[in-house]
Amino acid sequence: MSRPKWADKPTKDNKKHEENWAKARGGRAQPSSGRFWHAKMDVKDEELLTDNKQTERLSFSIRVADWKALQAAAAKEGLAPCLQITFLQTHGSPINLVVLPADMVTRQNLTRT
Repeated sequence: MSRPKWADKPTKDNKKHEENWAKARGGRAQPSSGRFWHAKMDVKDEELLTDNKQTERLSFSIRVADWKALQAAAAKEGLAPCLQITFLQTHGSPINLVVLPADMVTRQNLTRT
Protein backbone atom coordinates (compact mmCIF):
# COMPACT_ATOMS: atom_id res chain seq x y z
CA MET A 1 0.00 0.00 0.00
CA SER A 2 1.51 3.33 -1.03
CA ARG A 3 1.38 6.46 1.10
CA PRO A 4 -0.67 9.41 -0.14
CA LYS A 5 1.32 12.50 -1.18
CA TRP A 6 -0.15 14.61 1.61
CA ALA A 7 1.26 12.25 4.26
CA ASP A 8 4.79 13.52 3.61
CA LYS A 9 3.78 17.17 3.58
CA PRO A 10 4.99 19.23 6.55
CA THR A 11 2.27 20.70 8.73
CA LYS A 12 2.04 24.26 9.92
CA ASP A 13 1.82 24.76 13.65
CA ASN A 14 1.77 28.52 14.13
CA LYS A 15 1.54 28.47 17.93
CA LYS A 16 4.54 26.15 18.27
CA HIS A 17 6.41 28.21 15.66
CA GLU A 18 5.87 31.39 17.70
CA GLU A 19 6.80 29.69 20.98
CA ASN A 20 10.03 28.31 19.48
CA TRP A 21 11.00 31.76 18.19
CA ALA A 22 10.19 33.34 21.57
CA LYS A 23 12.34 30.76 23.36
CA ALA A 24 15.23 31.24 20.91
CA ARG A 25 15.09 35.03 21.40
CA GLY A 26 14.58 34.95 25.17
CA GLY A 27 11.21 36.63 24.76
CA ARG A 28 7.58 35.67 25.00
CA ALA A 29 4.79 34.89 22.59
CA GLN A 30 2.08 37.55 22.53
CA PRO A 31 -1.33 36.41 23.77
CA SER A 32 -3.71 35.27 21.03
CA SER A 33 -1.01 35.75 18.37
CA GLY A 34 -1.12 39.53 18.65
CA ARG A 35 -4.83 39.99 18.11
CA PHE A 36 -5.24 42.30 21.12
CA TRP A 37 -4.85 46.07 20.69
CA HIS A 38 -2.35 46.15 23.56
CA ALA A 39 -0.23 43.18 22.40
CA LYS A 40 0.34 43.31 18.64
CA MET A 41 2.32 40.88 16.46
CA ASP A 42 3.50 37.43 17.56
CA VAL A 43 6.64 37.60 19.71
CA LYS A 44 8.18 40.31 21.87
CA ASP A 45 11.67 40.33 23.37
CA GLU A 46 14.13 42.96 24.64
CA GLU A 47 15.07 44.16 21.13
CA LEU A 48 12.46 43.02 18.62
CA LEU A 49 8.75 42.86 17.97
CA THR A 50 8.41 39.94 15.58
CA ASP A 51 5.69 38.89 13.18
CA ASN A 52 6.15 35.16 12.47
CA LYS A 53 5.05 33.63 9.19
CA GLN A 54 5.12 30.05 7.88
CA THR A 55 4.43 28.95 4.35
CA GLU A 56 4.47 25.77 2.32
CA ARG A 57 4.74 27.81 -0.87
CA LEU A 58 7.93 28.54 -2.76
CA SER A 59 7.73 32.29 -2.23
CA PHE A 60 6.53 34.88 0.26
CA SER A 61 5.58 38.49 -0.53
CA ILE A 62 6.00 41.38 1.87
CA ARG A 63 3.48 44.17 1.43
CA VAL A 64 4.60 47.70 2.30
CA ALA A 65 1.38 48.22 4.30
CA ASP A 66 2.10 45.14 6.43
CA TRP A 67 5.70 46.25 7.06
CA LYS A 68 4.50 49.73 8.05
CA ALA A 69 1.99 48.20 10.49
CA LEU A 70 4.80 46.13 12.02
CA GLN A 71 7.02 49.24 12.23
CA ALA A 72 4.27 51.24 13.93
CA ALA A 73 3.54 48.51 16.48
CA ALA A 74 7.26 48.09 17.21
CA ALA A 75 7.79 51.85 17.59
CA LYS A 76 4.99 52.03 20.18
CA GLU A 77 6.88 49.41 22.19
CA GLY A 78 10.30 51.06 21.66
CA LEU A 79 11.46 47.97 19.73
CA ALA A 80 12.76 47.19 16.26
CA PRO A 81 10.43 45.46 13.77
CA CYS A 82 11.29 41.92 12.68
CA LEU A 83 9.64 39.59 10.22
CA GLN A 84 10.57 35.92 10.66
CA ILE A 85 9.61 33.65 7.75
CA THR A 86 9.82 29.86 7.65
CA PHE A 87 9.53 28.01 4.36
CA LEU A 88 8.32 24.49 5.06
CA GLN A 89 9.59 21.97 2.53
CA THR A 90 8.23 18.56 1.69
CA HIS A 91 11.75 17.16 1.64
CA GLY A 92 14.55 18.65 3.69
CA SER A 93 14.79 21.01 6.60
CA PRO A 94 12.73 24.18 6.85
CA ILE A 95 14.37 27.38 5.62
CA ASN A 96 14.23 30.14 8.25
CA LEU A 97 14.75 33.78 7.30
CA VAL A 98 14.65 37.08 9.18
CA VAL A 99 13.85 40.51 7.74
CA LEU A 100 15.18 43.48 9.71
CA PRO A 101 15.55 47.18 8.93
CA ALA A 102 18.87 47.73 7.12
CA ASP A 103 20.09 50.25 9.67
CA MET A 104 20.11 47.50 12.30
CA VAL A 105 22.74 45.53 10.43
CA THR A 106 24.87 48.30 8.95
CA ARG A 107 27.51 50.31 10.76
CA GLN A 108 25.91 53.56 9.76
CA ASN A 109 22.36 54.54 9.05
CA LEU A 110 21.53 54.39 5.39
CA THR A 111 20.14 57.51 3.81
CA ARG A 112 17.75 57.64 0.91
CA THR A 113 19.45 58.56 -2.35
